[in-house]
Amino acid sequence: MPVSLLNIDVQDPDNGFNYEILSSEIQVGISATADEILAYNAAQIAHQLKGSLNLAGYDEGEYTLPLKLQVTDKFKVLNDSVDLEIKITKDKTQEEVENPNPEETSETTEAAAQSEISQPENNGKTEEEN
Repeated sequence: MPVSLLNIDVQDPDNGFNYEILSSEIQVGISATADEILAYNAAQIAHQLKGSLNLAGYDEGEYTLPLKLQVTDKFKVLNDSVDLEIKITKDKTQEEVENPNPEETSETTEAAAQSEISQPENNGKTEEEN
């Protein structure tokens, strides 16, 4: 079943982190009457499922985490959870707040150093004394 069809309640990662679900499909076992199963397509079955995923406390990285499944009265889920591949990354805007323009700082320092090098030595005299 495509993960994109599921209604997933995600407990977000800690402040300053984003997540991406890498898994594109999951295998869900359901039990229902043959008529009920034949009457529904994957999207209709997925809409009967609700997943919950807890990302709190995880740091940057890739993880395989359990997606806990709940279902409406129409079906019975045979597996309480399925594994999802998740990627957690640091929020880019959070990085900018912590370290604003690190490249600009390096360039500014290099430009200042170049300026000092390119100025002729005055042997300690002011321009008027030269």
